[in-house]
Parts: sequence; C-alpha cells; structure tokens
Amino acid sequence: MIAGVIGGALIFVQIYDLRKKKRAEKRQKKRAALIRVLHAVAEIGDYLNECFEAWEKKSPESRPKPPTEALQVLMNAAPYVESESFESFRRLIVCSQTFESRLSSKKKIRTNNQLNTMLADIAC
Repeated sequence: MIAGVIGGALIFVQIYDLRKKKRAEKRQKKRAALIRVLHAVAEIGDYLNECFEAWEKKSPESRPKPPTEALQVLMNAAPYVESESFESFRRLIVCSQTFESRLSSKKKIRTNNQLNTMLADIAC
C-alpha cells in the first residue's frame, strides 16, 4: 500500500511538471508571436501611406511591394490577442488587401482608383 501511495505521488508530481512545462511553452509561443507585431504594424502603416500617395499621384507602379511578411506576422499573432486587437489586425489586413487589389488591377471592370469606391471597400 505504501508503494502505491508513493507511486501515486510520483505520478502526480510528473503530471504537475508536465502541465507546468506546457504552460511555459504556451507562454513562450505567445511571446514569440507577439514580439514582431509592433514592427509589422509599422511596416503595414508605411505601406498604406505609400500606397495612398501612389494613388494620389495616379502612378500605381510607384507603390512599394506588399508587406506579405508583416501581414503573415499579424495573422500568426491573431490567436494570441484579445478581441479588440484581433479586430484591429483584421482591419489592417483588409485595408492592405483593398489597396493592393485596387492599385494592382490591370482590368477596367469598374473604376478602381476613385476615392469613394476605395473608401466604401475599406469601410465594409
């Protein structure tokens, strides 16, 4: 009986250690995902400003390349943030994709470079 109690205690300690280790790994994964967010947001902000300037000048070729890595950072960090930040990330990604789709469109299906059309797309 004493061996059973000692064995149970050892199993309990092992389970406790495993849970502690899992929590530490989860916390580390969250930190790793969030540490690059500030730089990614700054990069996306610069991209949106430069796209808007390119749109104003009516020279879409002068815009920078889309910040795909920065967008990927936001997408990877999204599960680890609260709902307000998640919504902000979602809006940033939608705005970036809207600008890119409007400025890179080669077809003239509709007038893409009209400010009210772009604002309506971003507002949705």
